[in-house]
Formats: sequence, C-alpha cells, structure tokens
Amino acid sequence: MTLLAAARAQTEFPLHGFRRSTRLSGEQRGKKVTKMNYYNARKPIGTTARTGEVCPESGVWQSIDTPSTTAPIAKGNRMPPHNGKSVTWKLVRHA
Repeated sequence: MTLLAAARAQTEFPLHGFRRSTRLSGEQRGKKVTKMNYYNARKPIGTTARTGEVCPESGVWQSIDTPSTTAPIAKGNRMPPHNGKSVTWKLVRHA
C-alpha cells in the first residue's frame, strides 16, 4: 500500500447513525465523505438566521432591514438585534 493510499484509508468516515442529508451542503452530497469534508462542511452564502438564534456559521452577516448593516458573528454565538428590533440576518461572506 502506498503512503497516499494509507492516508486515504485513515480518513474514511463511516456514516453509521448519521443523517447525511442534514449534515452536508448540497454541493457536497454525492462526494466521497471523509473526516475532513464532513466536519468542514460550510453553510452556503445566503443562509439566514433570526435574532436570538444560534449563529450557524462564522462570517459576515447582513441584517435584512432598513437601514441594513453588516457584522462579523462567530458560529455558536446568538444572533443580535439591530436598531433594538428582532431581524433576519443573511450570511454574505465566510470567515
């Protein structure tokens, strides 16, 4: 077995007990699943989240209101209000 083949064999990741469709983005479905692309799957640009929800992806988020603003928000933090109101935030750039 070559060194490259050995490295590939170590990164295989069985999906026993996992629901693949809810864990991977649309562009990654159908590709060979490895530890690397399974855990590094990003939410797509345009993903939305409401104030008070847990941020699903680190990046720059834009509020969908008038006037709008952008803010860098880390994955796992709560989505903030804007202008004292509950708003919808849209992911515009990954961190």
